[in-house]
Amino acid sequence: MKTLLVSGFKVEILPTFEKGERNRNNLFIASLQPLDFNKIKIPITYFDEKKNLKQYGIQKNLIDQKRLNLSTARVISDNFPMMEQLNQQPARQWREDYLKNITLKYRDQGVPLIR
Repeated sequence: MKTLLVSGFKVEILPTFEKGERNRNNLFIASLQPLDFNKIKIPITYFDEKKNLKQYGIQKNLIDQKRLNLSTARVISDNFPMMEQLNQQPARQWREDYLKNITLKYRDQGVPLIR
C-alpha cells in the first residue's frame, strides 16, 4: 500500500469475501486518477449458501484507510526488494491449507477429471 501511494497512485483496498481473515485476500485497486465505483461495467457476483446470485458491493466493502497506520510500513523498490521475504509466511500458510483441504482428499483416488 505504502509503495503504491509513494509511487503516486490513488489506492483503494477491497477485501475478498471469504469467511475468516486467514482465507481472505486484499485486492489493491490502484489508479493514477480517482475511480468512480458507481460506473462499474462488470459487477462482482457470487452465489450465496442458498445458491442465490448476489452482487458484492465494492464501495461498501472498501477498507477505511483512516484506520491504517503506515508509519512503519516499508516502501518496496528495485533497490530494496522485500516482497519475497514479506510474503513468505502467508505463502507457507496458503500452501499448508491447500495441501490439507484440497490435495489430501484426492491422495488415494486421484483427481477426478470427468464426473
